[in-house]
Amino acid sequence: MRYLFASLAFITNIAIASPFPNGDVVNGKTLFLEYECSTCHQAQVGGDGSYIFTRANRKVSTPNQLIQQIERCPAGS
Repeated sequence: MRYLFASLAFITNIAIASPFPNGDVVNGKTLFLEYECSTCHQAQVGGDGSYIFTRANRKVSTPNQLIQQIERCPAGS
């Protein structure tokens, strides 16, 4: 059972990360901090705001959806 859980956790992490296989993590973090995205994310989902990335009803799962979401954001305008 322990091995099954570890395997599922590994697969889940791959599934979450796979929409952006060529993403630039350093640049993304820089922009995220520069535009203070966590402020809005915290207001939306509470805590440190990171749940917005993994919630079941998340709106972004492709690069184009991410661009559309950022364009709707007041900080990205």
